[in-house]
Amino acid sequence: MEIEWSEQSRDDLRNILLYVAENFGRRTAEAVLADIRSRSNLLKDFPMLGRVFVKDPEQGIIYRHHQTEQNSIFH
Repeated sequence: MEIEWSEQSRDDLRNILLYVAENFGRRTAEAVLADIRSRSNLLKDFPMLGRVFVKDPEQGIIYRHHQTEQNSIFH
């Protein structure tokens, strides 16, 4: 499985990292990025990872959620 980040997701991540770097330092921002990448990469091998968050049975859409140390990942 390949991970595809939407434009909105990339913008959100960029904003999170800028906020963390400005308020907590570059090293902390790098650690946050590493954590998010690590957890996101788990989806390649385990695409069903996470709890079901939202279902749209009419369209067959299921969203899943899993938590990094300080952030949520929805897929």
